[in-house]
Amino acid sequence: MNRMKVMFLLLFCLTIVVAGCSGNGNGGNSNPTNTNNGEQQEEPPKTNNTPNNVEKTSVSFTYWGSDFDKERMEKIYAEFSQVHPEIEVKLIQIPNDGYDQKMLVSMASAQPYDIIQLEESFYSYAAKGTLEDLTPFMERDNIAKEDYYEAAIEAYSYDDKVMGMPMRIGSMIMLYNKNLFDKNNVAYPDDSWTWDDFLEGAI
Repeated sequence: MNRMKVMFLLLFCLTIVVAGCSGNGNGGNSNPTNTNNGEQQEEPPKTNNTPNNVEKTSVSFTYWGSDFDKERMEKIYAEFSQVHPEIEVKLIQIPNDGYDQKMLVSMASAQPYDIIQLEESFYSYAAKGTLEDLTPFMERDNIAKEDYYEAAIEAYSYDDKVMGMPMRIGSMIMLYNKNLFDKNNVAYPDDSWTWDDFLEGAI
């Protein structure tokens, strides 16, 4: 995904409500602070192209990861803010361990973050009704699902509703021992295999 598409994706995410808008516009110190629950809230990178008479919209964006992820998020936001200085994003880095628990607690307390990063746990959130249907926003802004990898869109869809936009995707691979398949006279896996075929082959 090229840099402009990443910026556009971030823009789209920032102009919609994914987990319910908290309306929390509190500012922070100029340095990152560690709260009691282990999250790190960072002051957005400073920009010099914000008109004085423009009222800024503030949204919170949570993510997990290492220092590499932190640096990447800051770079994405720095470029985004050059195009949309009226939107202030409070990047909140939360440790991997306990991330989902932190998200669920914030939702249960009616103080959800505006935008959250999800992966395989997406379905549990969607089934609880905690995520916003993005389909109307995509239709309004003429954002075509065909512009993204089909697998990535499907991964964040629930009941035919797109409830998350892919920021990055990874691939899953399966390795198998050909000798064992040959020994037991079992055909090698191919694209026609279903989950039932997989279970039968594993037995």
